[in-house]
Amino acid sequence: MPEAWVVRAVRISESDEYLLAKDLIAVGWPAVDDLAELYTLADVREVVRAAYPSADRKTLAGYVDQLYEFRSGMSIGDLVVQFRRSSLDVAVAEVVGDYDFRTDVVSGVRHVRAVRWLRKDVPRSLLEPELVGLPSLPMVTHLGGTDLVRQITEKVLGDSSLAGDMSAAAYQDDALEPTVEIPSSVPERGEAIAGLNRDLAYARRLASAGRHLGQLQVGSFEVSDVYRAAWVQAVAALDYWGRQEVRAGMIALAGESDSPKPKGYLSFSVTLDQHERISLGEISIADAIDQRLKDTRGHLTYQQPEKIKEAFGLVADTGRLWDSVARVLSQRGGAAEDISGTEVQRRLKDIVNRRNKIAHEYDADPRHPGRRAAISVSEVMQIIEWIGSLAESILVVINDQTRSA
Repeated sequence: MPEAWVVRAVRISESDEYLLAKDLIAVGWPAVDDLAELYTLADVREVVRAAYPSADRKTLAGYVDQLYEFRSGMSIGDLVVQFRRSSLDVAVAEVVGDYDFRTDVVSGVRHVRAVRWLRKDVPRSLLEPELVGLPSLPMVTHLGGTDLVRQITEKVLGDSSLAGDMSAAAYQDDALEPTVEIPSSVPERGEAIAGLNRDLAYARRLASAGRHLGQLQVGSFEVSDVYRAAWVQAVAALDYWGRQEVRAGMIALAGESDSPKPKGYLSFSVTLDQHERISLGEISIADAIDQRLKDTRGHLTYQQPEKIKEAFGLVADTGRLWDSVARVLSQRGGAAEDISGTEVQRRLKDIVNRRNKIAHEYDADPRHPGRRAAISVSEVMQIIEWIGSLAESILVVINDQTRSA
């Protein structure tokens, strides 16, 4: 029975349109040799280990699992949703060929499969219900089985009755409303990243709406303002996620009496009044932490690299946070790229600074007085995807430290 998959485009700018034109999907890891004659997970593991001998155990396992899924998990007849780098749209295809190792395609692309494109221009918003909660890091992700294949195919091929119902569900008010207040209930671990995914989905729909209005040639306002709104929403989503994640981590640590605590947590203080009320059983430690976070950090933003590092220092050792995040982010491209912590911080600062210019300076272009800086839907979409990958990478680092403590 057919299965449904997501494959993210490799980090090679010229590969996107080329692979679409050549009816191919591909993953990265160009240093890995031909897998055509390797049928077991153990065989693939040995080849990947030889290609990336310096990769740590978790990174290596991620490479192996995704390459094995692409090599052996995916089958002829399966459905693939291809995330594109050059467009807000996704492409949807049926797999028509087995795994192949090629050296005659775009430089840096070796592992491919032949496909038959059903559509190359599917608005991602149409498939948002199927893609919500999708992790941002893996290049290859298994979505589901036959029912999901049927559901996606009917949407893509234009069954208006099903597509209309499902598309409407993606635009319900509760799914679109951005989060603005910290809820009073104690959060479960994992809720924060789910909220981030919902908020980033909202940002994507803003970008999609802007493109649609542009196609309609709406002249009553500047369509690019919708793209700017999506940019601001994406940064706000990261900010809110940071607050929620740190809060959840602090409360979880408060409930683990025997576990070692990071320095930031140990130096975090509650007031004498709160201490007395805890002793009398009037409030819990979680309540006290919650209130102190609001009192002492409620005015801070969790956007700039140094503030994110400082905030997560309450729940983990963040001494080398950005170097560790950079190593995790390198998995995203499938090429074990040597991304530095400095580069990650620089890109985040650029994104946040552009957000501040949009919000506070009319996004003015300093090179052309009286005009605003150019902005495109593809640029905004790349920012949204990168922010999702960044947050998940931070979470991987923090969780790894928590488990090893």
